[in-house]
Amino acid sequence: LGTLINNAGIMRNLDLNQSHELTDVTLELAVNLCGPVQMVQAFLPGLKARPDALIVNVSSVAALYPHPSLLAYGISKIGLERLTVDAARQLAPANIAVNCFRIDIAVASEGFVANTPGADHSNWEPSAVAAEGIVWMVRQPPTYSGHRESMYALRHREGIMATRIAHPLTEAPPTELFDGLVPLTDSYFEEPYPDDDGPRGA
Repeated sequence: LGTLINNAGIMRNLDLNQSHELTDVTLELAVNLCGPVQMVQAFLPGLKARPDALIVNVSSVAALYPHPSLLAYGISKIGLERLTVDAARQLAPANIAVNCFRIDIAVASEGFVANTPGADHSNWEPSAVAAEGIVWMVRQPPTYSGHRESMYALRHREGIMATRIAHPLTEAPPTELFDGLVPLTDSYFEEPYPDDDGPRGA
């Protein structure tokens, strides 16, 4: 079984009211969106050579709901979801399934914890919970392709990814791109590496 999981990503704060170098936007799009495109192209010969190959793109609720300062991140993730649907159609003749796993429940991954030092992480699921959902996708039949799955919806529909926190999310996250003016709130996302000497994680 050939499997490609596109999970790498970075997060940069972007406020259009402030001056930013274009590279602040292009770097994030390069890693979060162009990176998966390049990975698919690089691994495609090997995937075609294996039966029942598949690709899973990892998205975020930021693709659908605009969070303060995560403009470029959200753009990259909604682009990744569109890439999923188009790639699924193009690669279907080669029997390569392409699906998207959208994390719309707070998950305490190393990157998000680093980017949210002021947030309360006690009600964030451990990364192993999200990983269970991705494993579920990997185990689906080859005909299962072109799907953009919500972590929250999968939990309730398939009975997987049991919560490990005291107060799990009960309100369903958005399933469509937000339309209108988002309520004005403060952002708790920060860049953990403010200088250029270290990596910028997400």
